[in-house]
Amino acid sequence: DFKPVAGTAQKEPLALTPGQLGFTYCGVPIVFNLAEKTEIEVVRQDGQLRITTEMALPQDISREIFSRSHAVKQIVVHLKADQLL
Repeated sequence: DFKPVAGTAQKEPLALTPGQLGFTYCGVPIVFNLAEKTEIEVVRQDGQLRITTEMALPQDISREIFSRSHAVKQIVVHLKADQLL
């Protein structure tokens, strides 16, 4: 299990499986996952899910992360294996 540091948006441990990597950035847990398609899922504290196929976060989400507003609960980055080499 990946246990985020105190003061992060995610309070409970995240179960990581083989092929995943987890860390926190500005208090937001980020999980990299091997997948069939490339996309980024942004999970908000209010339960909303925002998905983008761009490999960059939208400016409004980046602003929330850098300000440590805790509006973003978790980010999951799905990457194809060939993107890692």
